[in-house]
Amino acid sequence: MRPLARLLIAALLFTTIVGAATSGAGRRGPRERGAWRGAGVPAVQEKSRLTTPKEEFGFNFGDDYQLANYRQISAYWRKLAGESDRIVVQEIGKTSEGRPHLMAIVTSPENHKNLARYKEISQRLALAEGLTDEQARAVAKEGKAVVWIDGGLHASEVLGAQQLGEMIYQMVSRTDEETMRMLNDIIMLFVHANPDGNDLVADWYMRNPVSEKRSMASLPRLYHKYIGHDNNRDFFGSTQLETENINRVLYHEWFPQVLYNHHQSGPAGTILWSPPLRDPFNYNQDPLLVLGLQSVGLALHSRLAAEGKPGATMRSGGSYDGWWNGGIRNTAAFHNILAILTEMVGNPTPMQIPLVMERQLPTSDLTFPVPPQTWHFRQSIEYSITTNRAILDYASRMRETLLFNIYRMGKNSIERGSRDTWTARPHRYAEVAAKLAPESGRASGGRGAGGPSGSGQAPGARDAAAWAELRKPEWRDPRGFIIPSNQADFPTATKFINALRETGITVQRATRDFEVQGKTYPAGSFVVLTSQPFRPAATGRVLLGGSKNSWTPDLSRRLPMGGHRMVYPGTALAGLAGLLLLLASSVVAMPSTALQQLFSSLGIAFLAVAFVTAVSEGLLKRQLSAQLQDVLTSSQSHPTRVPRFPAAAVSSVHSNRIEALRAFVDALTQERREVRIIASSLAGLTYTDGHSGVAAALRQKIQESVRVRVLLTHPAVAELRTHQEGRARSAIGREVVHTLRVLGDWGYRLAKSSCTGGSPLTSQS
Repeated sequence: MRPLARLLIAALLFTTIVGAATSGAGRRGPRERGAWRGAGVPAVQEKSRLTTPKEEFGFNFGDDYQLANYRQISAYWRKLAGESDRIVVQEIGKTSEGRPHLMAIVTSPENHKNLARYKEISQRLALAEGLTDEQARAVAKEGKAVVWIDGGLHASEVLGAQQLGEMIYQMVSRTDEETMRMLNDIIMLFVHANPDGNDLVADWYMRNPVSEKRSMASLPRLYHKYIGHDNNRDFFGSTQLETENINRVLYHEWFPQVLYNHHQSGPAGTILWSPPLRDPFNYNQDPLLVLGLQSVGLALHSRLAAEGKPGATMRSGGSYDGWWNGGIRNTAAFHNILAILTEMVGNPTPMQIPLVMERQLPTSDLTFPVPPQTWHFRQSIEYSITTNRAILDYASRMRETLLFNIYRMGKNSIERGSRDTWTARPHRYAEVAAKLAPESGRASGGRGAGGPSGSGQAPGARDAAAWAELRKPEWRDPRGFIIPSNQADFPTATKFINALRETGITVQRATRDFEVQGKTYPAGSFVVLTSQPFRPAATGRVLLGGSKNSWTPDLSRRLPMGGHRMVYPGTALAGLAGLLLLLASSVVAMPSTALQQLFSSLGIAFLAVAFVTAVSEGLLKRQLSAQLQDVLTSSQSHPTRVPRFPAAAVSSVHSNRIEALRAFVDALTQERREVRIIASSLAGLTYTDGHSGVAAALRQKIQESVRVRVLLTHPAVAELRTHQEGRARSAIGREVVHTLRVLGDWGYRLAKSSCTGGSPLTSQS
């Protein structure tokens, strides 16, 4: 063999051996290969060893006419966890239907090695106890920002779950400099909020083999087994397994600084709505929280604009505010977390973005209008990735500030609860302003800033008097609340206390009798002070409910671009929740002097919120009777109306109702002990012959002497429905009267009436 030939053969053999060695390295696991090289340095993480969504499902997230269910998404998460050292998948509990409820923790491999320490730092700063500002800054410098991103809470809003799957894939596969920085600076908690509903909705949509005929219309049952769409009204009471799982992670384990809650759908003529929220904000919240929400929201809007993605609106562009304390992002905001939501369009069936002329003229709340067009699901996925990355980029750049600020907000709350404070109450300000108005009109020169008033009182003295009026002792914020153990229904009071504890509000219990302001409370009573880091959550749950210090804004004003500012369901829920509690008890707020007495007599510290002494049944009935009479006799004077639903939506709702009615008749037929039904709902079943099956089944139960409990619509709920449904209050009153008449015709006799809170599933009397 010639020398040249031998040389060529040797080179070929060497190339083959090297290639085989390289291929073998590509098959080793990521931890063996040391794939992570730090932020800003590309990782050796070939796509060939990470399964893509297309490879896993046969389609990409966002492809037209395609939806992945939870079984597929959760299996994909677990597969990625086996392929990448950036992700760990944990089970945080079970769902209502027994599925594993998963959380994907995504961060750098180095951060994964120290998760326990970063969790400890996040918790310590959120609770804000035992630290000086200097110590908090040092701890914040060591920590990592913790960001929660969820999706799928309302399962019919299918974008949330699908974008979650795409986002996790991108965060474990991308190697660009920004992604590496985010992974280095942030612990990301990705949580599917309603696995059961995802399976139901996706399977229902994909059931038709003809793609173009797929539809989510006429879902056969609720997409949450017990509470359907109201699973986002449960973070006040924490009654469902999914809510308990989420609240445990948020308020007992990780204490994130930022929370992003995905929803649908965007206002007509736009792609999405996002904070900043519209005014007024809830005055129990810390200024740092309100300003932080604005900063996060503007970062999101700025990134969308920078990427050429139009159609994002804010503030007055939607009906979303920060008042109620019952949804996942709202409850988080009352715990000093920068919690936002987006409402975004998106459907696997291509849809149309309509031309809404009022939303084509740019404003500061809609700077970049979107033209009318056909819209595909993948576009919504891309918008979601942009908003997610905007949140993560903000958290990465502001890491230390976010960690320190959640500490500062917690410390501010502790300090406010430890001294006399007066939370802003507009009705009080208006009262004082009205008193000043006559004197202001008599001021020297009519407009003078420095002359004496007509009454001879100098402006400085007048201001001091007004300020003293605003700071009257009786208008101080409560330092705490007492829930006596000797009240009529202490077990229900205990349920309320447990609901507070579910969301991290500390509640302690007296070990012996004690006295406050001349009144003795027995051992076993719960006491909650407001000097705690989650003071906004604690005070918000009671003060919105009915004490003299409470105030709820009028959110029914007309929007600048048409339509109405409906009372967002949870907005009323916050006030109604407190009101329903007051049906059984009244609030006893403890002023500063009372707390001093309590401390000196017991020598223990208390934290949280509560309610107290029972209202006599007779007084309560008289009050409610007067309110009910007002509802029944009101004329159709309420002008508020809301836009009618599209015909297609009405058809879908009607189909769902028919299915629900059939299930109701089946259950009613088998019931032998007790039936509970809401009066206004029963009215709808008895007005028309179309629901005669329900009416006949219910009539039969009455004739069989099965106990029937009819829940009348409370005036507060009636008022809410006038805003939501565009009906006069008297119409709802007529429903109640009609129901009672029909039941009377069927032989129903009122054996006992009582007032209770809760729902048909939870009420006790």
